[in-house]
Amino acid sequence: MGGVIASMCALDFASFASESTGVEQLAPIVYLFGSPQPGNAAFRDVYEALVPNTVRLSTPFDLITTLPMGSEYRPVGREVWMDDAGGHTFAMSWAMQDILPERNSLSHHRMLEYCSRMNKAFHQQHGQDFPSAWRYIPSLQHAFQTPGLKPRVPAQADQVEQPEYGEP
Repeated sequence: MGGVIASMCALDFASFASESTGVEQLAPIVYLFGSPQPGNAAFRDVYEALVPNTVRLSTPFDLITTLPMGSEYRPVGREVWMDDAGGHTFAMSWAMQDILPERNSLSHHRMLEYCSRMNKAFHQQHGQDFPSAWRYIPSLQHAFQTPGLKPRVPAQADQVEQPEYGEP
């Protein structure tokens, strides 16, 4: 639902900005993670004319990206397919989309799944884990740790080294 709300907000902002200022350069840049399909073909055409810089990230098997089901619903933006190894595909042909695995899993829609895949992609390109503040949340820690790479722990104010005073 968050992806649809983000799409609606971006469209609202872009239509307000172009009406009130006449400047098309105020079009927002939008990244959607696992977004459902927000509207019909007419909605998609208006959206893409006003918000041309939209990237829709999806994982294999994520069922939510196919909802609501029906031939009248269309996704917005350019889809980026994030695979298990951290690779990504930007421009998929219709033929390639037909051979991809069926999107039928709710577990692939979890934030943990998207964080893990983005960390793998970042690690491939930069040789280190992504320095996200979210990686210190216990339930998300393993999504931000690449096997074989020692995680860096941030310095905490309460962990300042105390001076040694010798024996009393």
